[in-house]
Amino acid sequence: MSIDAVQATLSGPGSSAPFTPSESRRGGLVSWPFSAWVLPGSSWTGSLYLERSPDGGVNWVPIVVGNTQLYVAKRIGCTPAEESEAGVSWRWTAGADFSGAANVRISA
Repeated sequence: MSIDAVQATLSGPGSSAPFTPSESRRGGLVSWPFSAWVLPGSSWTGSLYLERSPDGGVNWVPIVVGNTQLYVAKRIGCTPAEESEAGVSWRWTAGADFSGAANVRISA
């Protein structure tokens, strides 16, 4: 089952609930567009990043190209993203060095 939005406040190391783009919203598109937000009112230090799970949430991995980790949040804002593989889930994760509070959202 897919949902249209996941929202959470991360106030220590941990992760938001998973978000899986809805196949019904795909229409004739090759991929599912969605937005990953760090909302106003957030103030944190440390690692805050998006992770992806290709296997229904059993394993989560950060998005890395070469040696560079992508989708690392440094400030309040929105990151447009897309998924081309059906059933892949995304989530926000606050790393072990995270402190403060981040209001996050992933939505279609």
